[in-house]
Amino acid sequence: MIEFILGHFFSALLFYLNHRFIFHTKLGNLKFIKKWKKVHTLHHKHDYNSNWKKYALIPLAGWVGFSIVTALIGVGTNFYFASGMLSYVILYEIIHYRIHSLPHKNKISQFHYDHHRKSPKHNFATFWTFIDRAFGTYQK
Repeated sequence: MIEFILGHFFSALLFYLNHRFIFHTKLGNLKFIKKWKKVHTLHHKHDYNSNWKKYALIPLAGWVGFSIVTALIGVGTNFYFASGMLSYVILYEIIHYRIHSLPHKNKISQFHYDHHRKSPKHNFATFWTFIDRAFGTYQK
C-alpha cells in the first residue's frame, strides 16, 4: 500500500515540475518538447471559454508517453508504485476536467482559476496544494 501512495505522489511531483519548469519557462521551447508547451499554451488561452473542453484533457500522445514511462518505472520498481503513478494521472484528468467545468465552486477550483487568470507563476499543482506550499509557489 505504501508503494501505491508513494507512486501517486511521485507522479504528482512530476506533473508539478513539468508544469512549472517546462510549460511556464523557456525550457519548454526546446525542439523536442515545444509541441507540448504549445498545447499547454492553448489550454491557458481557452481555459474557461467555449473551447475549454478541447484543451482540458491530456492528448492521446501524452497518455501513450506517460504509459511508457510508467511501465518502465514499474518494471524498475514494482507494480504498486506504477499503479500509484497511474492513479494520479486518472485523478488529475477527472479533477482537472471538473475544475474547468465548474470554476469557483470550491477552494481547489479557485486555486486553479487563480493560476490561469491571476498569477500563472503560482499554483502549478492543480489540486494537491501542499506541493506548491512546499516549493513556495502557493498563492491565495
